[in-house]
Amino acid sequence: MAALRSRFKNLLRISDQKGIADEGLESDITETLQVHPPTIKKENPADLAEIISQIDEIYYDNDKDCCQYELTELDKEYSKSLLEDRIMKLKSQELAARKKVSDLVLANYIDYVQELQQVAELQLSLQNTVSVCVNGRRSLTMAKQGVSHGGLGVLARHRKRQRLNSVLSTLRTLKTLQMTDVRLQEMLKEGNYAGATQLCLECLTAVPMYKQYTCISDLGSKLKDTQNAIEAQLEEVLSSMCTAFEPRQYQQVQVAYRLLGKSQNAIDQLLMHFTSTIHSNAFSVVFEYAKSSLAETEDQKMPYRDLCKAVPSKSFTACLKSLCKAMWKIMKNYYQIKLWHENVEKKDKKEESVLSGDEMDGDEILFNKTYVKQKLELGLSRIWQDVQQKVKPFLVATDMAHFAYDNMIHVLDTVNRLISLGIEFCGKGSDSLQESIRLQSLKYFKTYHRNLLDDLRAFLENEAWEICPVCSSFTIHSLREFYFIKKLACYSSC
Repeated sequence: MAALRSRFKNLLRISDQKGIADEGLESDITETLQVHPPTIKKENPADLAEIISQIDEIYYDNDKDCCQYELTELDKEYSKSLLEDRIMKLKSQELAARKKVSDLVLANYIDYVQELQQVAELQLSLQNTVSVCVNGRRSLTMAKQGVSHGGLGVLARHRKRQRLNSVLSTLRTLKTLQMTDVRLQEMLKEGNYAGATQLCLECLTAVPMYKQYTCISDLGSKLKDTQNAIEAQLEEVLSSMCTAFEPRQYQQVQVAYRLLGKSQNAIDQLLMHFTSTIHSNAFSVVFEYAKSSLAETEDQKMPYRDLCKAVPSKSFTACLKSLCKAMWKIMKNYYQIKLWHENVEKKDKKEESVLSGDEMDGDEILFNKTYVKQKLELGLSRIWQDVQQKVKPFLVATDMAHFAYDNMIHVLDTVNRLISLGIEFCGKGSDSLQESIRLQSLKYFKTYHRNLLDDLRAFLENEAWEICPVCSSFTIHSLREFYFIKKLACYSSC
C-alpha cells in the first residue's frame, strides 16, 4: 500500500515533475484512459457546468495539499476500479475546466482587441507629446547657448523662448483638462457643487481651443455628460432640503444654479419638490398605520382617501399626531429657506456680488431676487393649502363618535395646534379644518350625551329613592344646577 501511495502521489504532482516515477502504474493509467477516454459534450453547457460544480472545494484552495487529500481518501476504501473511476473523474473535471476557461477567453476576445487598439492609440498620442517636449527642450538649450551675439541672435532666442513657453503652457493646459473629470468627481463627493459647476463650465469653454489634439477631442462630450450629472445631483440635493434643510449645502446649490443661469428654474423646482414631498410623506405616514388592516393583495397604489379609511380607530390619534408632525417639519424647512433668502438680501454688496455671480449685471440680479421673493411669498399659502388637503381627508375618514373622551380632547388639541401653526406660517387659518373638526365634535358629543342619558336613566330606574325634606317655599329654581331653566322661562315669556 505504501508503494501504491507513492506512485499515485507522483502521478498527481505532474506540475513539478516531468514524468511519472513508476512505469508500471503509468502504463495501467494510460491503458485505462485509452480504453475509456474522458469526454465532454461541447454542445451542452449544462453538462459542462454540472461537471465543474462537482470539483472538490480543496482544489480551489492554494494553501491545501491536493495530493495528500487524494491519498487520504484512498486509504479509506481502495480498489483498482475505484482508483480508475477517480482518475477518470479528475480528468473529466480538468477537461471541463479547460473548456470553460477557453470559452471565457473567446467570449472576451473582441473586448481585448478593442482595448489593445485603444492602447495603441494612446501610445501614438504619447509619442507625439514626447516629440513636442524634445523639440521644446532642444529649443530651450539653443536659446541658452545663444546662436549669435548680434541683434538677430537675440531676437531669434526671444522668439524661441516664446514658442517654448507657449508649448509648455499648452502641455500644462492639456494635462489640466485631462485631470478635470477626476477633480470634478472629488468636488462632488465633498459637496462643493458651486466649485464643480464653475470648473466644468470653464473647461467646456476651453475645450474648443484645443480640439485639434487627439487626447482632448472626446473631452467635450464627456464634460457635457458630467454637467448633466452635476445638474441631476443638484436636483437631488434640492429635493432633500424639503425634509432636512442645511444652510451651507443649500448655499452651494444656489450658487451652482446661478452659475448655470437657472436661478428661476431652481426656485420653481423647489416649490414642486415641496408639493411632492407633502404628498409622499403624508401617504407614507398613513400607510404605516393602515398596512396592518390591508389585505396582502393591496399595495401602495390605492387612493389616499381610501387609505385613510383603512386606519384602525385605535391608531387614529397616533397617526394624526405623526401626520401633523411630518407636515409641520416640511413647513418649518420651507420657512427656513425663506428666511435664508431674506438674510442674503441684507448682506453688503461685496458678499452679495460673490453669491450672485460676477457675470450678471445689476438689473438681472435685481430681477432674479424679485422673482425668488415673490415665488416664496406665494408658496407659503400654497404649502399650507397642500397640508390642509392631506389632513382634512384623514379627519373625516374615521367615525370619532365612539372615541374615549381623552382621545377626542387630544384630537381637538392637535388640530387646533396645527391651525395655529398655519396662522404663524402664512397668516391664514383653516376654515376647512375647523369645519371638519366641528362636525366631528358635534357627532361625538351627541353620541356622548346619548350614552350618558342612558346611564342616567338606568341609574334612576334602579336606585332606591326617598323624599328629601325641604321648606314649603322650595321650587326647582332654588337649585343652582337648574337655575338656567328659570332664565329660559323668563326669555320665553318676554
